[in-house]
Amino acid sequence: MSLKFINLTVIILCLFLIQTQYLAEDFSPPLKKSNGLSSSFGEFRKTHLHAGIDIRTGGRIGAPVYAVDDGKIFRLAVKRLGFGNAVYIKHKGDIVTVYGHLDRFENEKLALYDVVEKEKRLKGLKYPGDIFVNIPVYKGQLIGYSGETGAGLPHLHFEVRKGESNPINPLGFISYNDNSPPRIQKLVMIPVNDKSFVNNSHEKCEIIVTKYKDNYKVKIEPVISGKIKLIASMYDNIGSYFKVGVHTFSTYLDGELLYKAEFDEMSYENWNKVGFLFDFEYTILGGRFYKLYRQKGNDLPIGAEFDYGSGIIDCNTISEGKHVLVIKATDANHNSRSCSLVFTSDNNGKLAISSIKTILAGEPLKPDKIYLKTYDNFALFFYKPFEKIKLSALLPDGSENILSDTILDMGMHYGESEFKRGISGNYEFKLSDNNKAVSSESLFIHSVLAGEEKIVTFESGTIYITSDSIYEDLFIYPEKITGSIPAKLPALTPVYKFNPVGSPFGKKAEISFVYSRNIPDEDSSRAGIYRLDRSSVSWVYVGSSIDHNKRKVSADITWLDIYSLLVDRALPVIFDVKPGYNSHIKNQYPVLFAKAKDFGSKIDIYSLVVTLDDEVVDAEFDPDRGWFSYKMERTVSKGKHVMKINIKDNAGNKAKEAVSLFYID
Repeated sequence: MSLKFINLTVIILCLFLIQTQYLAEDFSPPLKKSNGLSSSFGEFRKTHLHAGIDIRTGGRIGAPVYAVDDGKIFRLAVKRLGFGNAVYIKHKGDIVTVYGHLDRFENEKLALYDVVEKEKRLKGLKYPGDIFVNIPVYKGQLIGYSGETGAGLPHLHFEVRKGESNPINPLGFISYNDNSPPRIQKLVMIPVNDKSFVNNSHEKCEIIVTKYKDNYKVKIEPVISGKIKLIASMYDNIGSYFKVGVHTFSTYLDGELLYKAEFDEMSYENWNKVGFLFDFEYTILGGRFYKLYRQKGNDLPIGAEFDYGSGIIDCNTISEGKHVLVIKATDANHNSRSCSLVFTSDNNGKLAISSIKTILAGEPLKPDKIYLKTYDNFALFFYKPFEKIKLSALLPDGSENILSDTILDMGMHYGESEFKRGISGNYEFKLSDNNKAVSSESLFIHSVLAGEEKIVTFESGTIYITSDSIYEDLFIYPEKITGSIPAKLPALTPVYKFNPVGSPFGKKAEISFVYSRNIPDEDSSRAGIYRLDRSSVSWVYVGSSIDHNKRKVSADITWLDIYSLLVDRALPVIFDVKPGYNSHIKNQYPVLFAKAKDFGSKIDIYSLVVTLDDEVVDAEFDPDRGWFSYKMERTVSKGKHVMKINIKDNAGNKAKEAVSLFYID
C-alpha cells in the first residue's frame, strides 16, 4: 500500500470524524436486546444498495425501540410499503438516524401516536405519508415498538445518514459482539476480451475454495493470459445464522495491494448503481458475488480511491510464471479471512480443443459448417473444413474482413471477431470456396454506448434504454431460445435471451413485446412480461402495461436476462380461512384470517375485499406472508355471521369467492 494512499485515507477519516462530531460506538443501541443482523450496510438489492442494517427481533413484533442519541424527531412516516411506520431523528453534526418498520409509535411521553392519528383525520387517509414535526428526544428514550409494517417480516431497519442523502454504515457508531470472521465460498475468473484466456478457454472459470486452517485456499492452479476480472462469493454472520454482506474486501498480487473496497458510505444519488459492486448474473442465482475490481464509470464512494480497472489482472504487465493472489474479506469488527490462489501467467495463451468440445456439449461437428459462440464483446467461430477455404466476416458498416484462423487438433479451425464499438447491425460470417458460400451464420449486435439513449429491437419487440441507464459500453445480442422452458403459462411470443445476461441498468429500462392480431382479447388482457428464474427454472412476473391499440405489453426491467410475453389464465386460490365454516368461537373481537396464492402473475395486494355480514372490513393482504389477518376493532354480536373474501391476481383473474359461516357463542 502506498504512503499516498495511507495519508489520503487518514485525512478523509479525520475530516469525517470532525464533521460528524461522533466517534465509533458513541450511540446507544436502538434495541436493548439484539438477535443479530439479517442484512448489513451496502448489501445487494436488485435495484439498489441496502442503505442501513436490519436488526432481527426474533420473528416477533413489539420490541421497544430507543433513540440512539439526543436530537429532534423531525419526521414521521406512515406508508403501506417501504419503511412502513418510521421515525427520523436529527442529531448534532447534521447526523440523521432512521428507524423503520415500526409496529406503533410511542405516545405516553412524545405523543407520536396522537400526531399520526390527527394527520390521518386531516388528510382522510390511512397512510398519510410523511409528517413533519419538531419534537426533542434524548438518548435512550423510547420512540416506538418494532414491527413488520411496510416491506418484509418482523425486524428493525436502522440507518445513519450524513444529512438526508448520504447513508453511513451504522456499525461504525454502535457496538456489538461479533467474533465470527467472514466466509469466502467461490471465486470466478472472467476473461475480458478475445485475447484473454483461463486454462486456454474464453469461458468463465468457477473455482471452489477449501478451508485451510483459519483461512481458505484453492487446490487448482489456473493458467491465465491477457486481462482477467475476478468476482468472489463472500458473506458474514453477525450474531445470527443469517448471511449478510462483508464490510471490506481487498485483493493482493504478490503481496502488493491490487484493489480494496470498504462499505462505509454511499449517496442516494447513485445507490441504484448496485451493478458496479456486484455481479448480477451470479448474484441473482444465489450468493453475493462481489466484483473485485473497479469498473469503468463507477462513481460510488466505495473503492473510489482506486483508478478504473484496478483489480483486473493484466498478464501483459506482470512477468510470466507463477504468481500469488490473495483475497481478503473483513467485517466491521475487524474479523477477517483470506483465500490464496496460485496462478501461472502465460502470454502465449490460445484456445484449446477441449474448450470447443465443451461448447459443443456432445454435438458432432459437421464439416464445412460455422459454429458461433458470443461473448460480451466478441464472437468465437470454429469449423472443420474438407479443404482450405476462405473465411470472411461482413460487418455492419459494409466492410468485409478476411479472417485469419488457427488450426487446432483434428483439423479444427477457430478464430475471433471483435464487435465494433458504436456500430449496430448484422455480423455475417461466411465460409466460401471460389467466392461461393459454403456455410454462413449471422448475428445482429446492438452497440450501446455509455450515456447513450438507445432502442434495441428484436423480432417481437424493443428494449428502450435511457441515457443514464448504461454503466459502460454494451453489445446486446437478443436470441430466441427453446427447450427446458417451463410450460405452465402459455407464451404469446418466443422466449428471448438478451446477452450479455446479467448486465444491469443504472436506471430501469423498458422492455416491450408486441403480440399477434390473432390473440383473443381475453388472453391479451391477461398478458404479462415474465423473467425466467434460472435457479428455480420458473417464471417470475415482471409487470404488465398493456396498450391494446398497439398490441403492446411493456414493463420495466433492471438487468438483461431471459424474458417472454406470457398469458396467465390460472385463478388465484383462497384457503385456510378462519374462523372456519360452521365453526363456533367465543371471542367477540374475532381475528379474520385467510391465505391466498397464485403461481402466475401473483396476488394483486390492492384487490382484497373482505366483508363481515356484508360490511367491508379494513383488511390488507401481506405479500411477504401470503395472508391477511385482521382483528375486529368493534364488538361483534353473538350469533351467526358470514365472512366473504374476494381477491384477484395481477392479470385480473378473480379467485373463487371464499365464504365462511361461523357462530359466536
